[in-house]
Amino acid sequence: MIKIGYQGVENSNNYIAAKRFVESNKIENYVLVPLTTSENVVNHLLSKEIDLGIMAVSNSIIGQVTETKNAIGNKDLTEVSRVELTIKHSAFKLNSDLSGLNVKYVVSHEAALGQCKHNIELNYPNAELISIKNSGLGPPMLVAGKLDSSSVVLCPPKAGEKYDLVMDHENLSDTYDNVTSFGIFKLTS
Repeated sequence: MIKIGYQGVENSNNYIAAKRFVESNKIENYVLVPLTTSENVVNHLLSKEIDLGIMAVSNSIIGQVTETKNAIGNKDLTEVSRVELTIKHSAFKLNSDLSGLNVKYVVSHEAALGQCKHNIELNYPNAELISIKNSGLGPPMLVAGKLDSSSVVLCPPKAGEKYDLVMDHENLSDTYDNVTSFGIFKLTS
């Protein structure tokens, strides 16, 4: 069985990239391990707890993904494959009555906030940006009351739908050709 760790949680963009990698390579005997951050993926690779690790490495809007670059550093890892994924950052809220001017916080991973910066300013001009470890964590945090009810979370559509949140915008990315490259890594030796 191949253990594949990914930077994310279920229904995150990394999860979607991991599923695409497994399907396109016709891997049948595998388990996907949600590790939330690039640092966790790298640490699990180095300790041989996983065989492969999937992390976002670059994006067409923001360039290199700093979190992954910093986690990899000079570690003895080799990139063996890549998955390109068109990214849709949907905006979800708890209540359909919450209007853009009344949104106090926009919450997501720092990369998602960067990829939507212009549209966030247009649609939520009074909002403060709050960075979390993974975009897929926003919906359960909002539903559980860990975020202010006047918050909007940016995440993949399936992540918000899973928690029955109200979609405010289907795609808040600053461009419609928002593409992220996900690197698949293994230990070099």
